[in-house]
Amino acid sequence: MEEENKSNVCTHHGKNVAFWRNFKKWSQEVLSEKLGLSQVQVSRLEEKEVIEDDTLKKIAKALGITLAKLKECDHQHTIDYCMSTINYIFNVENGASVANLGDVKQTINNPLETVKELYERIIELTKENTEFKAEIERLKGK
Repeated sequence: MEEENKSNVCTHHGKNVAFWRNFKKWSQEVLSEKLGLSQVQVSRLEEKEVIEDDTLKKIAKALGITLAKLKECDHQHTIDYCMSTINYIFNVENGASVANLGDVKQTINNPLETVKELYERIIELTKENTEFKAEIERLKGK
């Protein structure tokens, strides 16, 4: 399984720079300004399979990521992880909590909302029970 994950890892430094730049929704111009380079220089960097460590460190700092993420990146795993995080946030903001059980995520209804619903149902059933008892007593009296 580790070998499968390794095959998805991109070691092309330039492609990884482009991936993370696009991930941040930055144009080449934005990255070039942060690095003090021209847009053409950033474009050439993104074409290089291997970029020198000093340059990669500057790019990593500008992008706010680790050097390791520029050297090796599993693009699909990163996208999947972000989608999972977005779904998690969406579910929590909409009244659910998510229990993380290893790699398995299970959505659980908000416990306070469940308790409230159960309490309201108990009150409803208690009223019905009282009404049934009254009806039984009334019928016995006839």
